[in-house]
Amino acid sequence: ITVLRDPVERVWSMYRFETLECFQCQKLTTIYEHMEAGTTSELWCHHNNNNPNNKTCENEPADYCLAQLTNHQTRNLLSTSFQDQHSMGDEQKVDEAVSNLRQLFTVVGITEELQITREMLGKVFPWMAEDYGNTKCKLPHAN
Repeated sequence: ITVLRDPVERVWSMYRFETLECFQCQKLTTIYEHMEAGTTSELWCHHNNNNPNNKTCENEPADYCLAQLTNHQTRNLLSTSFQDQHSMGDEQKVDEAVSNLRQLFTVVGITEELQITREMLGKVFPWMAEDYGNTKCKLPHAN
């Protein structure tokens, strides 16, 4: 079972959640500009007293922060090891993720359609159905 989220909503949510720790309150567009230019290390460097030669660089966060903004859901669906993913092209990653969705998951839901996902769970796994025989089971949720 897996539940997918709209990719744009996923990025915005992660950015808002990690903006202080990972990105030190920088604009998302600035972060993507640095990613595109290959200058992400500059995101964690600050000039002291407006002197370009006097620069302090904090420890760059692990790949975790930037990885959250680049096809995170696709990477979560891969069966290839994280180390081997670096040698894969984007198309290969998408092909593997789609193949895994088709072959390895019994139910694939969508966050924006949780009621439908819940109904699918009840059909695929009858013991999880809201209506089970003549009894009615209300499934609790934490959000």
